[in-house]
Amino acid sequence: MNQYIVQETAVIDASAETIYRILIDYNDPNAHPAITPKHFFTKIEVVSGGIGDGTVVDVHCKVLGQTTQLTMTLIEAEKNRHLIEQDEANGVRSEFFLRPINENKQTEVTIKTTGSLGGGLRGWIEKRITPRLLRPIYAEELENLNQIAMTREQALV
Repeated sequence: MNQYIVQETAVIDASAETIYRILIDYNDPNAHPAITPKHFFTKIEVVSGGIGDGTVVDVHCKVLGQTTQLTMTLIEAEKNRHLIEQDEANGVRSEFFLRPINENKQTEVTIKTTGSLGGGLRGWIEKRITPRLLRPIYAEELENLNQIAMTREQALV
């Protein structure tokens, strides 16, 4: 199968538990919905659930003037360590890997997306362009996550 793989990693100044709670919560507008860059993620709507495993969300992504809709299901693969969002129909799978560092005062967070490509010339172009488009978006998402997580950690002190 012809696929693209894009990933971006950053160190977040918060515990893995704090970050995990943000990532699994689609109901709180100051949690997962707040970390997504609005110029790319134009709409996120909870279809069912809203917090944790089994949550289903409709996500609208706008790239190069074209909007794509994905219906993502959240899977808690390993508590405080690994989350998966996937849309099996479209062949898109995004994963969040959390690795505590510095005595769990910080967390290395990686966002990794794998997706299916079209065939022929279209697939060849997508494979080269998609990583260049998504990496800066993921870098912005990780920076937003850092700001929200730091705010939550400071509120606990």
